[in-house]
Amino acid sequence: AVEEEEEEDGGGECVRSLPKLVAMSATIDATSFAAYLADGKGDAPVVRVPGRLFPVRCLHLEEVLAETRFGRGAAKGGRDGMPAEVDWALLTHLVEHIATAGEPGAILVFLSGAREIERCCSALRSRPSLRGAWVRPLHGSLSPAEQRRAVQ
Repeated sequence: AVEEEEEEDGGGECVRSLPKLVAMSATIDATSFAAYLADGKGDAPVVRVPGRLFPVRCLHLEEVLAETRFGRGAAKGGRDGMPAEVDWALLTHLVEHIATAGEPGAILVFLSGAREIERCCSALRSRPSLRGAWVRPLHGSLSPAEQRRAVQ
């Protein structure tokens, strides 16, 4: 969304300033946001950049445990019923299962921070059944070249 403002230059003349630019997630209601930024001449323009969609299979923990037959002890509790820590044994077992018994394609693992992402990559690279697998981290602490390598 873009909104332009005019300011006085001190001599009573209006000078056009740079527009306000907002880059945002595609999940936000752009129409409502554009109306919010309306300047009286109409809603702020919205630029849409199309992306590609890929089929994704979402698995919930109960399904994962049943599908992998992975035995699990009591999870260390966190907020909102979510585990406070990553269960690395479960995570590596799950990725191994999907990579060796699942459908062809990519596996995306979403974690909360760079440290967890790097630890996940190390754990997966160390698994004999995943030797030679293409495992790449992707987070904001990586250089632009490393980020490009993760998505090529």
